[in-house]
Amino acid sequence: MNSQQRKINHLLWRSGFGPVAQQHLNTSGSLQTWIDEITDKRKPLFYLDYSDKAIAGLQKKSGMEMMERAGNKVVRRLLFVGTNHYWLQTMINSSNDLHERMTLFWAGIFACQNLLARQGESYINTIREHALGKFPDLLSAVSKHPSMLRFLNNKQNRKEHPNENFAREVMELFTLGRGNYSENDIREAARAFTGWGFDNRENFIFRKQHHDDGEKEFLGMKGKFDGDDILNIITSQKQCARYLSTRIYMHFVNDQPDEKIIEELTARFFNSGYDIHVLMKHIFSSDWFYAEENIGVKVKSPVVLLVNLSRNFNIRFADHAEVLRIQRILGQVLLFPPNVAGWPEGKNWIDSSTLLYRLNLPSMLLKASNIPIKARKEFDAQLADADVSEEDKSRVKIYSDTKAFEDSVRAIKPELWKSQLAGLLLQTPNTDTILHKWKERYTSPAEAALYLMSLPEFQLS
Repeated sequence: MNSQQRKINHLLWRSGFGPVAQQHLNTSGSLQTWIDEITDKRKPLFYLDYSDKAIAGLQKKSGMEMMERAGNKVVRRLLFVGTNHYWLQTMINSSNDLHERMTLFWAGIFACQNLLARQGESYINTIREHALGKFPDLLSAVSKHPSMLRFLNNKQNRKEHPNENFAREVMELFTLGRGNYSENDIREAARAFTGWGFDNRENFIFRKQHHDDGEKEFLGMKGKFDGDDILNIITSQKQCARYLSTRIYMHFVNDQPDEKIIEELTARFFNSGYDIHVLMKHIFSSDWFYAEENIGVKVKSPVVLLVNLSRNFNIRFADHAEVLRIQRILGQVLLFPPNVAGWPEGKNWIDSSTLLYRLNLPSMLLKASNIPIKARKEFDAQLADADVSEEDKSRVKIYSDTKAFEDSVRAIKPELWKSQLAGLLLQTPNTDTILHKWKERYTSPAEAALYLMSLPEFQLS
């Protein structure tokens, strides 16, 4: 694989879900052409719309009203599992990879557990709307969403008894980072957020009678601040741009921040009014993004891994619950991050319980075999109301269709399979040193691909 193709594949892995044989094998076009295509703002946005349709279908089928929150546990389970699967399928089928990847990224930053599928779907759609827009708009919309207000207890935040949960996390995890505010700042911000809640229709509401309208002192400023004022003060701090630039760099570039580049990104992001699209296009257009030390060094997240495999080999799951079970094993459940800190990234994706499973997953998926299931214990209690699997159902059934992949590779001379497939599936610079077990005659392109995907290097992007 030439250096140009390797850079394009690097861009595809980091801005989306990696190259697909049917579209990107022997890809033509310059790197700049691909950057322009990926960051094209005219591309359509895709929103989740599963839950309302599913509820309408259930109501029609049953002849009775089946509300998600009306105590019908079966309905809640079906809706959660279905929405989880629908979000994954949206990523698989989307033609706007950067928007999908940014939505997934922000869902990890603004981590919120959503067992109520309709509310969770609304929350993700709120993130989708602002995923490549201005960060202050995203911050405000997420902060006022019922999912976040419920998850961090801000509905109980009243002037008589301020609740500090949301105020603490909005600074520690969403905007400034630990150590860049004081305990007094948390207390004063909590006072400002008093009265923020939502009504019975899940709409944001400001209850003035519960709001503390007294003077507050926050990050060195004094005034009769409300919640909007606090968010505005936070984003006026350059530290907010620095914190976000660091998180974006670590997710899209390298787990180890380069302080000089972080300072450059911070200034650019802050001066643009926190324009996320402008920042991402700058990153993908920068020479340092394609430096050797940034290619093939990040562990693929479970969702990125699943989406790429599904795209390349047309993988389908017989039951929506089955893809949820695989997410549980790999440690990334859509709609349900483990806690407010979000999904752990980088090398945290790999441990003794997941590495062997990840190495074997491509083979199990492509061979359409029954996949053994042993979900992580920490998800069992949390997902008790969401997982519809029976305790004794230890295997799941999936289907795959490798024809499109096979046809794409068969168009290439067999003696070039090794270099072309390695270039498609691996980001390792010197593949010859790791392909010593390559067979000169594989019976099919899929068999050759399976060998490459069984290598530890396939886990890196």
